Amino acid sequence: MRIIQDAEVRSLIDMVTAISVMERAFAMHARGDLHAPPRFHVENDRARLVFTAGTVGGDDGCMGFRVYPALGVNTPEGQQFVAIYGSDGVLEGIVLGDTLGQMRTGAIGGVALKHMTRPDVRVLAVIGTGRQAETQLEAAVQVRPFEEIRVYSRDAEKRKAFARRMSQQLRRDIVVADEVERCVRGAHVVICATNSRTPVFDPRVCQENCVNSM
Repeated sequence: MRIIQDAEVRSLIDMVTAISVMERAFAMHARGDLHAPPRFHVENDRARLVFTAGTVGGDDGCMGFRVYPALGVNTPEGQQFVAIYGSDGVLEGIVLGDTLGQMRTGAIGGVALKHMTRPDVRVLAVIGTGRQAETQLEAAVQVRPFEEIRVYSRDAEKRKAFARRMSQQLRRDIVVADEVERCVRGAHVVICATNSRTPVFDPRVCQENCVNSM
């Protein structure tokens, strides 16, 4: 049985591959070849454990589950656990850490962008500078040739650090917006990667020019 940890995940799969895998997964689900019931959770008075599970049929089929704790905004990193079983029910491997889940979520956004936006979109706005924002942005630039990328979050230092880090990683210029309205105004695509319980921008600011918001 193989055990894969965060440090190894990125050496085994890149975002282009992750997007392709998720695209195939959606197609399989539409055909009924992939079964993925709604997530569920168990909890006590301090925390929740959230479970997702799925299975793919056929000779090369597999099944598995993912579990992670929900402790609020202060959940420590590296808490996810993924177990993969072969079609015969034998445990084949375990993935520990958050990287795979973050890439999966980003890849889903990439699939959505590929199929739900016009090919000529050029301006991307990203609201949020956390771990999910990183992979959403990484996937977005793989499926559309954005000419301008803007980023905003409430913390000025975090948004500057995010722009520096992602500019270097993606080799793209990223503009830091000092107000959310400046970030979304005129954007063709808006990615919201926040945990805010209230609206983070007024959609009327960009509705005339915004092609899709995610």
